[in-house]
Amino acid sequence: MAVPQGDIDFSKLPLSPNPDGGPPNFVGGQSLETANLSIGAVIISLSIIFVAVRIYASCKNVGRLFLDDCFCLGAEIAVLVYWGLLTANFGRGLGKHAWDLPVSVITPWVLKRHVVSQFFGAAGNWLAKASILAFFLRIFGSLRWVRNACFVLLILLSMGSITHAGLFAVLCVPHGHDVWDSKLMARCATGAPVTVAVGVCILVIDIAIFVLPFPIIANLKMDKKKKHGLIIVFLIGFAIIVTSSVGLAYRIVVFRSSTDPTWNGANVSITAYFWNHNCQLYPRYIRLVAENILTEQAILLNSIHVTSPLKTLIVEVERIHHKRGKRNSQE
Repeated sequence: MAVPQGDIDFSKLPLSPNPDGGPPNFVGGQSLETANLSIGAVIISLSIIFVAVRIYASCKNVGRLFLDDCFCLGAEIAVLVYWGLLTANFGRGLGKHAWDLPVSVITPWVLKRHVVSQFFGAAGNWLAKASILAFFLRIFGSLRWVRNACFVLLILLSMGSITHAGLFAVLCVPHGHDVWDSKLMARCATGAPVTVAVGVCILVIDIAIFVLPFPIIANLKMDKKKKHGLIIVFLIGFAIIVTSSVGLAYRIVVFRSSTDPTWNGANVSITAYFWNHNCQLYPRYIRLVAENILTEQAILLNSIHVTSPLKTLIVEVERIHHKRGKRNSQE
């Protein structure tokens, strides 16, 4: 005989049974809340500093922000909101194993914060990647193949982000007489296969962005130490692929197993903002090195045989620095 819902104490009923057969630990138990706070504090502090330096440098040197700067600033804001919403839900216990959480923690506000965070996460993802592609377009856009590759990747990136956001809008937001409850949460979980597919597409885009600069570096006939230094700096982008792969792995785990959705979902969320902040830091590293190398006009023009588009870029960088020096002398 079914037990009436009114007789069930949801504060004592775990979200899922412990696979080891043990009792739930609602008071203690493992939690990712501390990991979220510590990782978030370090990564976000670094990203705020780098974004602030990047914006200050653009305003001081050229008197305006480039498109990649605007994208980077937007990504920083979006990911900060994402992390704030995630931290609020972790405070409710969602960073624990499902068998150590009572059903009562899944309140309408927890569900709302989760859904809103996904929209900000999708926006942060798009803006962070678009910042890298916009930077490549600004620096290497005179190369036709680079320009075409960046536009194609932007289109694919937009399709993935729109699919992700649209999926949550359809499955995870109440429509009509729907309410924020466990039924809505179950319906939201049915979109897991699509999120895995989107994750695969994003990983492919990450790999493409990572390898994009290397053919350009290969065409520079410079001192091996300088070339190796450039390669090492661009290899920093490999961290994006690593975090993207880890996030995809956790998405697959969530899709294939329903025994511990809160713990696995929390790992997906942590790797997501860690990955977005890597995307924001990456173009700043590259920009610093690229500008330092490209402004060494004498070395580049006299000792390095470069392609015509890159020569044009060097001349443009020289013009900008000449203008900057003239402005400083007037002041």
